[in-house]
Order: sequence, then structure tokens, then C-alpha cells
Amino acid sequence: MNVVNVHKSTLLSTENNSHHIAKNNTFNPSNPLATLPLKIFKQIFHSFSSLTEDELRKILDARSCARVFKQYMPNNVKFLQLYQPQKLQFYFDKLSSHLNKNLFSIDGSHNFLSVDRLEENYTHTLKLTIQKEDPVQTRLCIEKLGDIYLIKGTQQTLLQAAGLYNYTLHTASLKGQESIKEKLSKVEFLLSKACKGKPVDISITKKQFEDNRRELKKFRQEIEEKIQALGSDPSSEEVRMLYQEIAQWMKVFFKSLVGQAQRGLGAAPCEYAMLGFGSLARKEMTPYSDLEFGILMQEDTSANRDYFRRLTNLLHLKVINLGETILPALNIPCIKKANFF
Repeated sequence: MNVVNVHKSTLLSTENNSHHIAKNNTFNPSNPLATLPLKIFKQIFHSFSSLTEDELRKILDARSCARVFKQYMPNNVKFLQLYQPQKLQFYFDKLSSHLNKNLFSIDGSHNFLSVDRLEENYTHTLKLTIQKEDPVQTRLCIEKLGDIYLIKGTQQTLLQAAGLYNYTLHTASLKGQESIKEKLSKVEFLLSKACKGKPVDISITKKQFEDNRRELKKFRQEIEEKIQALGSDPSSEEVRMLYQEIAQWMKVFFKSLVGQAQRGLGAAPCEYAMLGFGSLARKEMTPYSDLEFGILMQEDTSANRDYFRRLTNLLHLKVINLGETILPALNIPCIKKANFF
């Protein structure tokens, strides 16, 4: 089931800190300038006063060249792939270890790291695993990209992280599934916080995750049995009644998802109605159809729109966690760049 809402620090070490990183076998993204004594800072700044205008211009030109070089410098994975492929696996392990250590804790605290550089490296790695047709490494890369989008922490990237995690859940081991479900709980916790909702009870959200999937699967099995019982030549009335039953069940199920999403936000600020579109409105919906809906507000104010936008994001997460939202529907930049589809 998919939902369509129509509600309108580079990680390679520098010369100065390479020895420290090699010694501790961990990344240290802190700024080395912060450790310089004040006396040295003063000497650096006073030294500029004796430079001529031409000398200052040369310094600025050099800084400009450095910026251009940095802009076109290949990411670390691509650099190692081209020039030191024997070190690529070691770098992957180091990258993964660093990301695991710096992943958001449940209270939202984390150490600073360059998520953009991490995303760039893992996107290129994902592209390599796709070319090599390595499904295990591909799944691991997608999960790590989910970690990166979790760290970004915006409402949009948290939904994208949920989509990436749900994709990997299908092929993960039992132990891996438990780890991914824990990350999905973090997504829900952080999304509720980003949507200005009340703190979620993780035990309740975990139960909802399993119950929602179980209910949908059970209903589909019941409908399949009823279709088999109709025989090869059912009457138009029998077909109409079956479609009507599906539409009614979907409305009740969707209302339940809305209630779960709304519980943390509190009551709506105004009267509203949720309208089903497409196959649901025509009562032609199957248990596998996309769910299209809109929200009609009694009062169209900026505060009301903000509330329903947040509600829609929380509801979208509930639908994503059913495990059937395709990744292209979430408009994830790294998936596009890696030509995953």
C-alpha cells in the first residue's frame, strides 16, 4: 500500500591529524585550530598587517583555487576506487564503524560529522554494489543511507529514512530485522518531536507497527478466500458487494492510522473531513491499491494548515511502515544518483 497525499568533515584525514586518527583508529572531526594557543592566533592575524595589496591578492587567489579544487575533488570512495582499490574495503569498514558510533541516540544527541560527505560516499558505494550485482552489500548501503537520513533529522528526511529501512527489512536476517525495527522506532520518536508532538511511547509504537501489518495481511487473506468462493463466473452484484466491503474496511483501517498519528498531536484546531479519491471514492479499491486522500478544513488559516501538514507527515510514516511504499515515491536524492531504479 502506498499513500498519495494531495493536501495542499570529509572523512579522509589531513596531514595534521592523520597520525592521531591512525593511533586511535577512529575519526576525529574536531577542528584542530581550536587547540591553538591565543598567542599563536594573535601572531597569525598580526602577520597580515605587513602584507602588500598584491601579496594579499595572491593569498585570496590561492584560497579561491583551493575552493575550486575541493569542489571537483572526487569523493573518498571514488578516489580509493581509482587509485588505491586495495584499501577500499578497509575504508568501508571504517566508514561504517564511524557512522554506527555517531548515529542518533534516542534522546536526539549525537556527535558532529559531515553527513553530506557521508551521503556522497555511500551513494557512490551503492552505485558500485549495483554494478557488481551484490544484493547483500546493496542492502547494507541502503541501510547506512537510512542512518544518514535519520541523522539529518528533518520531517522529509525522516520519512525517507523510514522508506529506506523498510526496503532493507524484507531481506534482512532476523537479527538484522530487530536492529532495523529499533531504528524505525527512532524515526517515529524523532518525527513526532519534529512535528511538535508529544513524546511517543516506544512500546506502543512497536506494537502498532506489528498490529497494522498483521491486520492488513489478515484482511487480504480473507478477501482472497472470498474471491475463491465466488467461483469463475460471479454475478455483478456479488462483485459490487465485495468491492464495497473492501472500501468500507479500508476506510476503517485508514481511520485507525489517522487516530494513531493524531494521538501525539492532540485534537485538531478546527472541524475537518478526510476525503478518499481515486479507486476508494469509486468503490473499486483492491486490498493492494494506493491510498489517495485529501483534507478539507473548515477554516483555511496558516496555523490550521501547519497542523494538518504535520498530521499528514505522521500519517505518511504509518503508511510507509506497512512496508509497501516504493522508494521512487519518496523522492530520495541518493537513490536517484545511484540509478537504483
